[in-house]
Amino acid sequence: MKKIRYILLFFMLVFLGCNYISPRQILESEASVENPNRTVFDSPVFLNSEPFGMVSDLDKKRSTNLIDIASAERNLLEYLTEIFNRRESDGIRHESTNETPKGVYLIAEPELAVGSLASLYLAIAKSGGDVYIPKKNSTDKNSEPRRPDPLTLIVTAGKIDPLQHMNLGSSYDPNLKFRYHASVEVAPTAESLLSRRVWESSIEVSADERYFINDAQGPESDEGPRYTKVKQRAIESDAIKGEIAKLTAAGSNELLIITSDKASYASVVQILEATENQKVKFTILVRPQSFEKK
Repeated sequence: MKKIRYILLFFMLVFLGCNYISPRQILESEASVENPNRTVFDSPVFLNSEPFGMVSDLDKKRSTNLIDIASAERNLLEYLTEIFNRRESDGIRHESTNETPKGVYLIAEPELAVGSLASLYLAIAKSGGDVYIPKKNSTDKNSEPRRPDPLTLIVTAGKIDPLQHMNLGSSYDPNLKFRYHASVEVAPTAESLLSRRVWESSIEVSADERYFINDAQGPESDEGPRYTKVKQRAIESDAIKGEIAKLTAAGSNELLIITSDKASYASVVQILEATENQKVKFTILVRPQSFEKK
């Protein structure tokens, strides 16, 4: 009888051990950890052409000629907050909504890494700004570029002329004529990222800028990090437009874009530009190379 108990205990330990060492699925979109393209991870930052240091030192305080402030120097977040507060106290409002204008167009050089773009985006959002990712300038090359209205704030990452690259317009743009309906987030944990891949259909960009589709399976397929299997397939860049059309064909006006923090801004813009439905709401979810242990 004792021998039988030992045998049963042995098989139970083997079973538990196999479950414990069950390997996590290795996705092709995570196989590459480097970007062989000319991606840059830091760029000079400008607020309406005024220099504000680099993306890597957004917290650094500095002076500017943008607004008349007699007190100490401020960083980018503090300056934007001050601008919005002054507009509020001065009673500056949009005629159509009676809301204080807080729109900020964010323009980045194509080579900037998405992780760096996300840092800048989140800093602007923290100041209370409504961050806009503008559409490319669709006017004729020989025509005069469109000038934004005086209330429009433009944050630029990289030495580029926003008026030559983007079709900027009013700081109030409810019909999405000048901007995409897009937001940027950073995945907080590997588990939350896995759930998004399984629960929602998404298009994903790897560090080396290849494209993938994650087919939705629903919450019931989320069985934790060791057991959940993502249904992922690689696609060519020229198939992006058709795949997005399929993902939004069922009446969904939301599209999840998962991207490595090392992919370039240009690789994400390629997805935005390939979407014909102007009402689509994009969520750009940035995947860090590693997650902080809590």
